[in-house]
Amino acid sequence: MSLLDDLQLKDNVAVEGITADHVWYNADLLTRNMSSWAHDFQKLVSVMEARHKEHLQMIGDLLMERTALKSEIAAFKSASKE
Repeated sequence: MSLLDDLQLKDNVAVEGITADHVWYNADLLTRNMSSWAHDFQKLVSVMEARHKEHLQMIGDLLMERTALKSEIAAFKSASKE
């Protein structure tokens, strides 16, 4: 017996109970779920974009504070040398 003979289908499987209506029902259900997932994904992306903008603003504020503190430290060092 060859490998090809082993791989060939030996039994016939009758598919009963699956009608076109059943297939279309599941297709419609899947379409609705995918639409819901798309809506949820859009909400997630909008939240992530808003947080990204907030994080950029926080980084900008911290960099400005760092610059101000460096200036204060430089002024303090120059005042302490005198």
